[in-house]
Amino acid sequence: MSIREHLSTVASDFVAILRTRVELLGAELVEQKHRLFSLSLLLLAAGVLLLLAVVLVSFLFVVFFWNTDYRLWAIAALAIAYALIGVGLIWRVCHRLKTEPSPFAASIEEFHRDLAVLGSLRTQSAAVDAPTDQKTGGHHE
Repeated sequence: MSIREHLSTVASDFVAILRTRVELLGAELVEQKHRLFSLSLLLLAAGVLLLLAVVLVSFLFVVFFWNTDYRLWAIAALAIAYALIGVGLIWRVCHRLKTEPSPFAASIEEFHRDLAVLGSLRTQSAAVDAPTDQKTGGHHE
């Protein structure tokens, strides 16, 4: 096999690997887009319904205490409860952003595997070429 044929084979293999990785990245991108869209719709619907429930419960709570001396305490208790819930939700979002894997973890992992395979092939090629150089006295024809 000539050097040109060998380089052509290596180049075509490299292009095939690269094409597969780009296809994987594209598939993951589409998957993440659909996931984000569906989660956004669910979050929006849940947010609207929960907001309505909170407004109605808050109104009921304030009306219940309106004719008493504790009406300001009731409003303050609602404000504190909502603030604590909001801080808890923000903490939860930050925690998830720090602990969840990156969206393209599979593609990155495949690229690392490819680099490891190419590195081992380079090492094997160097090991195979070294005895050849010794046999010919270091001269190539």
